[in-house]
Amino acid sequence: MRQQHRAARYFAYGSNMAPSVLTGRRGVTPKMSLPGSIAGYVLSFRLRGLPYVEPGFGTIEAAGMGDRGDVHGVVHAVSAAQWQSITRSEGVNRSTQYGYQVVRLACEMYDSSTVTVVTLQAAPASLVQGSSNGPLGVSGAVRPSGRYLSLVRTGAEHHGVAAEYRLWLGSLKAFDSDRLESRLGATATAGALTGGFALALPLALPLVPLALPLALLAASRLGGSGSRSSSGRSRSSSGGSGSSNGGGSSSVGGSSSSGAGSSSGGSGSRSSTGGSSGGGSGSSSGCRAASGGNDSSAQDDAGGALLGSASTAVWALHDWVLSPLFGSGR
Repeated sequence: MRQQHRAARYFAYGSNMAPSVLTGRRGVTPKMSLPGSIAGYVLSFRLRGLPYVEPGFGTIEAAGMGDRGDVHGVVHAVSAAQWQSITRSEGVNRSTQYGYQVVRLACEMYDSSTVTVVTLQAAPASLVQGSSNGPLGVSGAVRPSGRYLSLVRTGAEHHGVAAEYRLWLGSLKAFDSDRLESRLGATATAGALTGGFALALPLALPLVPLALPLALLAASRLGGSGSRSSSGRSRSSSGGSGSSNGGGSSSVGGSSSSGAGSSSGGSGSRSSTGGSSGGGSGSSSGCRAASGGNDSSAQDDAGGALLGSASTAVWALHDWVLSPLFGSGR
């Protein structure tokens, strides 16, 4: 059944708060952007990145003992096409096991009104293990790179996120990638990745004659679904899908129903940008509403599983080999 495309209120809590990322890098200019907060969740950086280089990326997790009780961010009013672009650029796809998942949550705006938003949360299998680090709780379990943390702080300041929250962001520590041990760890990680690829390539070459017909078949299926998706978007736009971005105080677009599609919940993988997906009509439906119908193919599942397995292997190497030698890479 074809999903309906609608405008969305997207709650950004990480680097997508920064205009240099959302507009400059992803090419998305929201109709409106206003700060708000979601109770019961907390910002963490446990979405697995690359040890010693980009240890972790932003996600939200249910607040537990020792965590602050809310996460602040920016609600962007975006069109259906822009929301699809965001989820695509964050790697969200059909898999519910790895990467970012789409979730729907209630967000309190700074004028005390409440709206339903869509946001991204990392799947549990994509999280770096370890849940606490002193007084920062889960937010300190993984230290992001200085580059990433700077984008989060810049975006929060640009959009007028609460001063108390910005002070809290300032208390978070970035990973020190300039230490000699960190540089050695980064070099060893890169060597392991390239060495693993070089080792795997000769083993995979005999499989090429078998894999080529399957790849051609997959390409033809993806091409067909892309055509159907384009025609679906055309019909949706010509029919004037009900945008929730039209006027209305800080409800970031009027009515309080979010709209990332007729059913929201999780779907993605880093494949977008990972976590359990809540809200909507189930934990695996929301992003499919935003993905233009391409979820009929099993390639997304395979791609998500492949990336997830590679990430798991990298972090196992870190935990068992590199960390004892060079210190923690997170």
